[in-house]
Amino acid sequence: MSATSGSELESIKLFAGLDADERAIIADLLTIETYGNGLSIVREGEVGYVFYVLKTGRAEVSHEGPLLRVLAPGDFFGEVAISGDGKRSSTVTARGDVEIWAMFGTSLGQLERSHPDIASKLRTTVRDRQATD
Repeated sequence: MSATSGSELESIKLFAGLDADERAIIADLLTIETYGNGLSIVREGEVGYVFYVLKTGRAEVSHEGPLLRVLAPGDFFGEVAISGDGKRSSTVTARGDVEIWAMFGTSLGQLERSHPDIASKLRTTVRDRQATD
């Protein structure tokens, strides 16, 4: 059983286009990770195979040193590494204690095979967000 319920995902923009049953399917694929203040969640240039959604707390995104933006609950990151060349394009560092929902690339692949319609909705939301960043 997942540590996350579909109802927890209801207020997250990434999952806004999904109905309750679809959110429950996603919830079953997520794990929860915690990071303390100052810890790197992902590092620029590393190989990455996990997609993340910030559950609680704040995190900073930097590229080659400079701060690019601050992430708040509901923001997601890591999509470039699992959909692109596999390399992290930025470093994300916890600012305070954070909890994160993580979806491994293998789980995303499982979602694409078993529920391609849900995976397509997620890809569209991610693509739309990337177009506005």
